[in-house]
Amino acid sequence: MSVVGLKPARTWRVRMFAAGSALALLVLSLLVVADPGHAAEPPGWTVVHRTPVTPLTDLVDIVATGPGDAWAVGQESAPEGGVRTLVLHWTGGSWVRHPSPPTLTQLRAAAASSPNNLWVLGNTDEGTVLTFRWDGTRWTDGAKLPGDVHATGVATAGPGSAHVSGYRYDDAVEAHRPALLRWNGAGWVDAPLPVLAPGTLEGVSVSADPDGPIARPGFWAVGTERVPGERSRTLALRYDGTSWHRVPTPEVAEKADQSAVLIDVAPSGTGEAWAVGVFQAPEASNGILLHWDGAEWSLKPAKESVTDFRDVTPDGSGGAWAMNESEIWHFANGTWTPSPLPLPALLHGIAWIPGTQSTWSAGSHSSRSGAEGVIMLAGDLPLRR
Repeated sequence: MSVVGLKPARTWRVRMFAAGSALALLVLSLLVVADPGHAAEPPGWTVVHRTPVTPLTDLVDIVATGPGDAWAVGQESAPEGGVRTLVLHWTGGSWVRHPSPPTLTQLRAAAASSPNNLWVLGNTDEGTVLTFRWDGTRWTDGAKLPGDVHATGVATAGPGSAHVSGYRYDDAVEAHRPALLRWNGAGWVDAPLPVLAPGTLEGVSVSADPDGPIARPGFWAVGTERVPGERSRTLALRYDGTSWHRVPTPEVAEKADQSAVLIDVAPSGTGEAWAVGVFQAPEASNGILLHWDGAEWSLKPAKESVTDFRDVTPDGSGGAWAMNESEIWHFANGTWTPSPLPLPALLHGIAWIPGTQSTWSAGSHSSRSGAEGVIMLAGDLPLRR
C-alpha cells in the first residue's frame, strides 16, 4: 500500500464517538448482509524490530511499496533534550535507521511509491506544517502547507504526484470544510473539489489503476459531511485522472442524532478498495468497514464490541486488516477474526506489502523505563536477525 493516513491528529475525532450500549449494533445489523463462505485463520503477528527505549518514542505511520522496501516514521526523545524525528527503512532483510528530514521535530504521516519516492508530513517546533520528499539520495521539496489547513493524510503516485487531505474552518458557515491539496511541482495548491457540505477529509490514498495507464492513478479521499438535519454521513471522493468527484457510499447514519465518518481508505491495487471509520448514535458507537468492488461501495457486517476503526489495509488475498489503537482484526468472507498481538502496544499504522500476503504494523510499547517503537509482521518474509 502506498500510503497510510495521519494518525495522531485523529484523536480529537474519537472523543466524538463514546462507547455505549449495543443499540447501535442493531441499527448496523439492519444495514448489512454477511458474505457467504468461511474465512481462513489469518497469520499471527511477530515483533521484528524494537527501537531503543527513550522517555518518548512512537512510530506513527508505516508504508510499504514491496517486499524489499518499507518505511516507518515517528519521533523519539533526543539525548540533548526535546524530541527529534525518527525514520526507519526496511531494505529487504532488516529495519535500519535512516537520515531524517531537516527542520522537522515531529513526523505525522508518510507515503511512498518506490524506494526513491518517500513523502513525509510533519511540523517544526513552532508548529509549522511542512512536507519533504526523499528522492533516493537526499531530502527535497521542503514546502509549507497553507496555514489554514489542518492536514490529516498524504498520498503519492510518483515524484511529481502527491495529495494532502484535511479541512479548514469556514467563517461563513461557522464549520469546517473538506480540503484537498495538490502538489504542483513548486508548492501545495487547492485541488478543485465538487460542491460539498461542511465536513472533513480524514484520509487519502492511492494505487495504480489496473484498467488504465500508470499516469491515471486511483486516488481516494474519505471523511464526513454534514447534511440537512445536522446528521453527518460518510464521504468518499475519487480522482479519475482529471478531476475529483463524489462516489456514493451506503447510508450508515439515518437519523439526525447519528453520525458516521470514514477515517482511512486503502486501495488494493486490483481496482478494489477498503475504508474504515466510526458510526455513532447517542447510545453507542461502532467501527465500520466498507468495500469498493470496482463499481460501488458496500457496508460489511459490524464487529461487536469494537467501538472504532482507524486504519485499514488489504491482506493480499481479497480480505482486509482493520485496527484501532489497541486491536487488530482480520476480515474475510464476511467473518471477523481477532488477531492477538505479541505484546501490548499503542498502534498507529498498518500496511499490506504489495506482491505478498504479508502485512506490517507499527506503534509503541511502554514500560516503566520508557517507550520503544515496535514494528510487527503478519506473514512470512525473510528476516536478518
